[in-house]
Amino acid sequence: MLRRDLSKRYGNLKNGVADIKGHRFFEKIDWAKLLTKKIEAPYLPKIDTSQLHLEKESNFAKNKFKEAEKVPENNDPFASW
Repeated sequence: MLRRDLSKRYGNLKNGVADIKGHRFFEKIDWAKLLTKKIEAPYLPKIDTSQLHLEKESNFAKNKFKEAEKVPENNDPFASW
């Protein structure tokens, strides 16, 4: 699918998208369920909700977290840089 040469790119050949759907990489996908959004996610990440704010706030908001802890000079790993 990522080939520059359009004459060799899956999805752009004679069978069109059927080439992609029929590829062994996608053989376990139920395309009808995918279309109707009935497939369960194979992985659901755990979300730490303790840091979430209920107010609308940008991820780039100032002072979202307090300043980083100060590192004592004798423990500073970058002191010799």
